[in-house]
Amino acid sequence: MPPIFYCFACKETFHIRNRFFAMISISSICCFLACMLPGANTPRWRPCRAYIFIALGLSAAFPFIYTSYMPDKYRPYIIDSWDIGPYAYGGAVYIGGALCYALKFPEKWFPCKFDLIGQSHNVHHTTVIIACMIMFVEGMGLYQRRK
Repeated sequence: MPPIFYCFACKETFHIRNRFFAMISISSICCFLACMLPGANTPRWRPCRAYIFIALGLSAAFPFIYTSYMPDKYRPYIIDSWDIGPYAYGGAVYIGGALCYALKFPEKWFPCKFDLIGQSHNVHHTTVIIACMIMFVEGMGLYQRRK
């Protein structure tokens, strides 16, 4: 969220920023419901939960895609020093962790070897933390470079 706030900080772009915030908030609510509903917490729905988390991560990418194709009248109001690389890398790490969770890697392919440490749920949470750290560092850089 901070990169969106910093990139769309001018009054002329508030309506764009608010639409992106709404989209990400709706995706977050869907993830919350997918985790909290008792019926959705069964192994049968595990892949669906993982894909909902992937959709949440991809919804955060839309603002960056939009800035690449946005109308010229908004370009002067956008920070031009942001780099999509760290966010793409963080998103790839996040999606990789969600795929490990969905595929139950490694415990499904190596039974009894990852019962306590290294199971897919642990891998998923570790990749989420790594992706957050990558994006936090770039977000702080955007904060320091903002207009």
